[in-house]
Amino acid sequence: MTSQTPTQQPSRAAVNAARERVLVRRRNALLILGGMVMATLVLALLTGSLLVLVLNLAVDVGLAVYIAYLLQLKQARAGR
Repeated sequence: MTSQTPTQQPSRAAVNAARERVLVRRRNALLILGGMVMATLVLALLTGSLLVLVLNLAVDVGLAVYIAYLLQLKQARAGR
């Protein structure tokens, strides 16, 4: 029977790998949101649809909120 102490820390390589995966996910989310902003704006301009323009505004707000979230995380990390 082996027991691990609760104070064992993961290896530095494991922490770095996990951090890299988080950064890739965040970058992908940012790129997808940016692409959606551009696509819905172009679609709204081409079709003249008010519904698509409202959708574009909703995506714009989503992008702004996500950027604010990322900046908040950055400030919290810098404060450690």
